[in-house]
Amino acid sequence: RDMVIMQHIFQVTRPGGKRETIIARMLDYGDHDYTSIARTVSLPAAIAVILILEGKIKDTGVHIPIKKSIYKPVLSGLAKLGISMTETVEDIP
Repeated sequence: RDMVIMQHIFQVTRPGGKRETIIARMLDYGDHDYTSIARTVSLPAAIAVILILEGKIKDTGVHIPIKKSIYKPVLSGLAKLGISMTETVEDIP
C-alpha cells in the first residue's frame, strides 16, 4: 500500500516579538480499495461538491481553497474520514 506524507514548517514572529516554529504534518495510508494519493486528491473535491449541493458553501465562481468559508468545512469533512494535519508549536529562543 502507498502512503502520503506532507509536512509544512513555518517560522513566525508574533506581535510583541515572540518567535515560534509551527510544524504541521499529515500521514495517510492507502487501503485495499483506494491509494492514499487518490484519497487525498479526490476526497477534498468530492466533499466540496457535496457541500455546494447542500448549500453549505455559498461562494460562487471558481476559487482556490484559501477562503475559510471553503476550506473549514472541507477540512472538517476530511477529518471525519481520518485525513487531517497535526500541528506542533515550538518556541524559538
